Amino acid sequence: MTDPVIIGDTTLYRGDALEIIPTLEAGSVDAVVTDPPAGIGFMGKKWDHDKGGRDQWITWMSGVAAECLRVLKPGGYALVWALPRTSHWTATAWENAGFEVRDRVAYLFGSGFPKSLNVALEFEHELCEYRPGPDGKKRWYYLGEDMPMVQTPPFCNPMANQWVGWGTALKPAVEDWWLLRKPLEGTVAANVLAHGTGGLNIDACRIGTDAISVHNAPKGTFAGGEAGRGSDTESYRTHQGRWPANLVHDGSEEVVGLFPRSKDGVAVRHRGVSGGNILCRPKPVGTPDMGYGGSGSAARFFYCAKANKADRDEGLDDVKPGRHNPYGEGREGVGKTGHYQPRRNSHPTVKPTALMRWLVRLVTPPGGVVLDPFMGSGSTGKACAKEGFRFLGLELDAEYFDIACRRIEDAMTGGPLLASAKDKA
Repeated sequence: MTDPVIIGDTTLYRGDALEIIPTLEAGSVDAVVTDPPAGIGFMGKKWDHDKGGRDQWITWMSGVAAECLRVLKPGGYALVWALPRTSHWTATAWENAGFEVRDRVAYLFGSGFPKSLNVALEFEHELCEYRPGPDGKKRWYYLGEDMPMVQTPPFCNPMANQWVGWGTALKPAVEDWWLLRKPLEGTVAANVLAHGTGGLNIDACRIGTDAISVHNAPKGTFAGGEAGRGSDTESYRTHQGRWPANLVHDGSEEVVGLFPRSKDGVAVRHRGVSGGNILCRPKPVGTPDMGYGGSGSAARFFYCAKANKADRDEGLDDVKPGRHNPYGEGREGVGKTGHYQPRRNSHPTVKPTALMRWLVRLVTPPGGVVLDPFMGSGSTGKACAKEGFRFLGLELDAEYFDIACRRIEDAMTGGPLLASAKDKA
């Protein structure tokens, strides 16, 4: 571990999370928001190794999660990123450490690239070898010949022709954010009073700016889903924007097209019952059902675009662009220029600032401290700087740590604030 870098209310440590977090004071953190490794060997990166398999990886992650639990205040929330393939590993590890699983936020996007193996080509490879050709360039050639391997059917291997159209993976279109909570001390109210943690900042994370109430029901407004439904009072307030959901999307045509266009569902259905209870007075037959008011694509509720080049590279103007291979390090057949893309921010999984601002705002009390034990290129810290939260960031990789320092410092000192997820809706 090196000496920490302090930028305003932000403290950044370079080193192993399991060595640094134990040095932090117990109960000193209000929220944890982090994008940890997924254990799938993503793009051949060593930091995403599975530690030897499922059980070993879960044991390692549970150790980090247990330290996060120790430094988190009672009732404090954690938002932890995961890929679908090992999302259950992540949830198990944090639950084993003592966290309560409260929900899972799904982030849908349309720009994922399928990393699928072509089964037919695998059979064709049995007749080929990867070697230099007459021009000196390496390609797949048929054994003993200078004929490059055909890439489309019909193939020379009869088995290949039987398996045309078969692959091994689906197109990625969703990522998870596990919403976890450290157990409360007493009731929610008592915990919030004692520690300032235990609740979600719903109103600050509402989607859109329309006034949400109940159509055809000037009295008894449902007002977005909280307590008070069924009350006969005209003073019960409406809200600006819709209740935040456990679904976010990138606004792409591919994703929006999956949502049907329809009228809103019914929030409270009156079936003409004559009885009532402490929360709902009796309603006579014919009382109109209560809804949210509105129609259109369901996708209008939740929106956040994926990180673009400007977002990824903000604050890195003096950094020389490096070569980024979107298909993975060491992929066979990728040449010096082929698939490489110039990029100042070399981290392969940069999260959009708008999404990270929405997430930290949801779980952090005003002026609170957010911990990220896997800081990467600093997206959580950048979001905290723009939202006015204090930040503790940990990162093992020296290159990513330097990028994070630059991005967070730029967020604290320069440029206009990016629009938040709420503003973009």
